[in-house]
Amino acid sequence: MGIIVRYLLMLAAPSFLAVAAALPSQYSDLKLQDYNFSDVITRDVCIVGGGSTGTYAATRLRDLGKSVVVVEHKDRMGGHTQTYTDPQTERTVDFGKQAFHNLDIVKNYFNRFNIPLVTVNATSSGVTSTSVDLRTGKEVVGYVPSDPTAALVGYAAQLATYPYLETGYNLTYPVPEDLLLPFGEFVTKYSLQGVVRLIFENVQGVGDLLNLLTLYVFKLVGSDVIRDLQNWVLDDGTAG
Repeated sequence: MGIIVRYLLMLAAPSFLAVAAALPSQYSDLKLQDYNFSDVITRDVCIVGGGSTGTYAATRLRDLGKSVVVVEHKDRMGGHTQTYTDPQTERTVDFGKQAFHNLDIVKNYFNRFNIPLVTVNATSSGVTSTSVDLRTGKEVVGYVPSDPTAALVGYAAQLATYPYLETGYNLTYPVPEDLLLPFGEFVTKYSLQGVVRLIFENVQGVGDLLNLLTLYVFKLVGSDVIRDLQNWVLDDGTAG
C-alpha cells in the first residue's frame, strides 16, 4: 500500500524539486488525490534520515509536544553506526561515530536511552598516530607536531570575534576578508600552525583542510569543540 507523508512544514521549492527528482520513476506522478484518506500520514514534522541528528531532532520535537515521522531506509536508527561485512572473509567490522562532545546535553540524551558513555583521552584510548602526506600517501618521517596549547588559545580568540557564527551563517556584509581566506593562509597569518593537526584529527572527513574557507572551518570547529580540545590538551598534556 502506498503511503504519502503530508508535510506541514513549508518546503522551499528547490528542496521540494530535489526530493521529487530523487524519487524512482514509478512514484514521480503521485498525487494526493490518488490515495484514500486512510493512506495519508499527517504529522507536524517529517524528518528525513534517522541518523544521529535526525534521532535527536525527533526526540526533542516529541519533548516539545510535536508529532513526528522519521523516514529512514535502514532497519535501525543511528546513521553511521553500522556493521560492515567483508564479502571475501565474511568478517564483520563495527564502525561509526567516534566521539561526542562532553556536554550535559549529550550525556542527558544518552542517559534517557540507558546508553553508557566512556570518557577517553589520548593515552587511554589506545590510539596511535602516523603522519602522512595525503598528496603522496607517504609517511612523513621525523615530523614532530607543534604544541597546540598556544595555537588553540589564538584560534579561540579569532573565533570569538565572530560570535554570530555560533547560531548559523548570519554573516555581516561585506563578509570579513579573514573568513574568506583559505584556512592555510589564515593559519599562516595568525601563526596558528600548532592547531592544524589537532583540528584535522578531530574533525575527520573534511577533505583538504588547508584549502577550505576559514568560514567553514569556524563552523566545523566552534567554541564547544575548542573547549573540549583545550580540556583534552590540558588534562592529558598531549594532543593525539
